[in-house]
Amino acid sequence: ARAETLLSRAVALRPTAAALQLQHGLALRALHRADAALAAFNRATALEPELAEAHHQSGNTLKSLNRFAEAVAALRTAVRLTPERAAVQLNLGVAALEIGAREEALAAFQRAATLEPTRPETHNILGHTLAAAGRHTEARAALNGALRLRPGYAAAHDNLGRLCKAEGLLADAVAHFRAALAAQPAPGTHSNLLLALNYLP
Repeated sequence: ARAETLLSRAVALRPTAAALQLQHGLALRALHRADAALAAFNRATALEPELAEAHHQSGNTLKSLNRFAEAVAALRTAVRLTPERAAVQLNLGVAALEIGAREEALAAFQRAATLEPTRPETHNILGHTLAAAGRHTEARAALNGALRLRPGYAAAHDNLGRLCKAEGLLADAVAHFRAALAAQPAPGTHSNLLLALNYLP
């Protein structure tokens, strides 16, 4: 709160400083004041249209407000301005999934995985999205990649379990669900495990 107060004063003194508007927006979002944060990010981009991080943070804030189409537009701008930032690609992919733009999401996740190959979360969401698209071989490779980077990664085991279940590999599915639960108990994974066990002799 103190940081936000100091930034408010700085912004009042220099209202045309885009970087200050960006920092003020970040402070407001940390205080869970999403609408005020979004207004600050919008002021930053109005003052400096090429300020990529302001577009990025605007997109993330719009995501948190469930305004996904607007989030995608802001994040596309951020990607255009900073195509080499994996985090921006990843956030665009997540927002694109929410509006049903699966191919755009896949392209963003694949780019993020190329830019930052040691981040297991990226390989996991890429694998999940590939599986949903019916591209099982690629999905398995991505999910196994996530597990190589983080052995025991619960989300990747859960996604592999779902993939195995969809392919009729029920014993493998059960093994993955149990591995996920051993790492991180979750109601959804318990439900997946029970469903898979129901089909085993």
